[in-house]
Amino acid sequence: MNHISNSIFKNGQSDKNNLIFYDSVYGHIRVSPLACAIIDTKEFQRLRRIKQLSMGTLVFPCAEHTRFSHSLGSYHVMTLITERLRENLPKTQSEVAQKKQDLYLEALDIAALLHDVGHGPYSHSFEQIIAHSPNKLESHEDWTRKIIENESTEIHEILQNYSVSQGEDKDFFQNLVLSYLCKDLDLISKTTKSENAYMNLYQAFSSLISSNLDADRLDYLQRDALFSGAIYGKFDLESIINGLRIIYNKKEPPVIAVEEAKTADLEGYLFLRSQMYKNVYYKRQKVFAEDLLVRIFHYAQELFYCEILSLNEIPPAVRCLFVDVKIKIKDYCNLDDYIILGTIREWSTFIDKPGLQDLATMCLLLLERRGYVVVNVGKNDHLSDIIKGILCDAIKSKKGTKVLVETKNERDSLSEGIFPFWIYKSIKTNLFDNSPIYIVQANSLLSTLADKSYIIRTLENEVYEDYFAYWSEDVCIAYLEGLFPDSRDREFREELLKKIKKVIALQSTSEQCEYERKYRFTNKSELEKYARFLENYFTSSQYSKSEHIEEYTDTFFDTSDRQFYNQNIEIRIRNSNANKDVKLIIKTPSASNSCRQELSGRTKSQKVVNKKEGLASEQYIGDIIKQLAENGIPWTGKKNFIVLSEIRTKRSQTVWNNSQTDTSFTINRDVIESATGVGYLLELKFHTEAYNNLPLIDLIMAIKNEFPNAESLIIEESKLQMEMKQSGSKTV
Repeated sequence: MNHISNSIFKNGQSDKNNLIFYDSVYGHIRVSPLACAIIDTKEFQRLRRIKQLSMGTLVFPCAEHTRFSHSLGSYHVMTLITERLRENLPKTQSEVAQKKQDLYLEALDIAALLHDVGHGPYSHSFEQIIAHSPNKLESHEDWTRKIIENESTEIHEILQNYSVSQGEDKDFFQNLVLSYLCKDLDLISKTTKSENAYMNLYQAFSSLISSNLDADRLDYLQRDALFSGAIYGKFDLESIINGLRIIYNKKEPPVIAVEEAKTADLEGYLFLRSQMYKNVYYKRQKVFAEDLLVRIFHYAQELFYCEILSLNEIPPAVRCLFVDVKIKIKDYCNLDDYIILGTIREWSTFIDKPGLQDLATMCLLLLERRGYVVVNVGKNDHLSDIIKGILCDAIKSKKGTKVLVETKNERDSLSEGIFPFWIYKSIKTNLFDNSPIYIVQANSLLSTLADKSYIIRTLENEVYEDYFAYWSEDVCIAYLEGLFPDSRDREFREELLKKIKKVIALQSTSEQCEYERKYRFTNKSELEKYARFLENYFTSSQYSKSEHIEEYTDTFFDTSDRQFYNQNIEIRIRNSNANKDVKLIIKTPSASNSCRQELSGRTKSQKVVNKKEGLASEQYIGDIIKQLAENGIPWTGKKNFIVLSEIRTKRSQTVWNNSQTDTSFTINRDVIESATGVGYLLELKFHTEAYNNLPLIDLIMAIKNEFPNAESLIIEESKLQMEMKQSGSKTV
């Protein structure tokens, strides 16, 4: 390995024993000789050829930074952290103990440097590709461990030689690094033997590698924000690091905590982290491109297993993803973004090869970044089913033609060709990973950040779930031509395309989401108590006020077998007692954009229908069926409609607007009458023109502080659901 040790100064300027890199985020980064030797290994240099944001460059053109620069940044952040921790560590009794302590801190720096060395091409997208391969390959964390432990790698040799040079067993330093990366207690206990003091240090230090406050996150938020052009990733890193302390507890292992004075900086860091996930990491165009990349390889693997794609048509570097053999470290380390992109480029030329046209089309869509439209379909992933229904109806008129039937649960099954409508379910997990950020108070007592910050308490359980449909007019036309190839069917295909486009247009433009929180009371006096508090709250917060009183009757319809009620779909006709207006209203489940999931989302479409005699008349039923079709809700037509329930409501509505924050709150005080009796509801609705949860967070916390039992009064059911529950009706 002499070629590495002799070249540690070739990449930058030397500063005595350190190498200096220039970084776009931090300026100058000083790298130790050990870190430099690791950086010069072929396994680490591979990270130069793996982009940090995967397909993010298709959305953010300047986001060309790599896992290499991020790893350097994480190392730099960790060196700043370990430098700070040294100030808080107890003074050791001997030179030997001090040296051991220094090794623990240096291992932290190296662990931060190596935490992403196992990443494959296009980062997390590749993990989905290899999960579908015959090898059932592991995650990038597993590959990081393999690369470090495998005797054939340059990194392994460097770590072992360094350990020996420090007077330790050859595996000591390597196991110490791995224990931080893998949180493997067996490794650390093997490393520390019976030295309990070092075991405690490990448990404290390991959180800096993987937690809600680690070097990885502290770097990539800033770095990704800079190169994507986002403003969300800026926070005071220096202040947070300066606030770090090691807190010792007689009964528990020590923990890394942040001084209470830095609470505001931590709030900013976590709130900005939330914004980065929403606006960068889960940008729908980026997500689609990554999904398409995965689909390309899944489809290619299917073609290979069906002996349509031959081994000779697969580039040698990626054949390990197709053949049923255990992948080797050398083969894995040869994979990078350029290899994958070259493979896609080669497959894109197969447009004239029998059986491979669809694969080539998918590759061209990705390479040329064209063709697909993204439609938000809320929580309902029925758009593909609606399109298939239209196609099936068309097929019936053209006997003998086969249609691709792809189920929602088998969306990766592409063996019969490209279906032009894909549904992507975006599940964005909660902001926190169940590891608390500790705060040390002035009296040295520990608490968590969530205990000290109502903003964090609100954000910590925030979960996002959305469905997006991707469709391409070009692919759709080609698909229709495949279904109906006769030249005489041209006008027929054009009419089908118009019908499909209309359904998609309605899906993408007709949604209006309401975010509401409902409190249920047993008497009117309690309802009015809450209403008076809200009146004072909004008045003091400089909101403008408008009021409205109305009375109406809702008649709910369903099929005799509760087809729609069982899907949380409500169909009702609202008859206003004041102006005699009659409205047909259909509500379906939608994605929740809520605060701690305490506000429920409902997609609502409504239409004014003509006044008719008898609510259950055939004319109303016809309007219902038509409106269902226009909103893309399948209906079998096998069951008759019945009146499910009738609920009368007297509503006092107050709307509070704040033009400065582009937010408004609607407060409804409802007295409801039905077959089961009288009830009282206070309904809070939140609206905003720009994403800004803070007014909502403030109000929720104010209600909790004023009414400690408010949580117990919250209900999620609709009026219909409450009625059905009280009446004892059971769903089918």
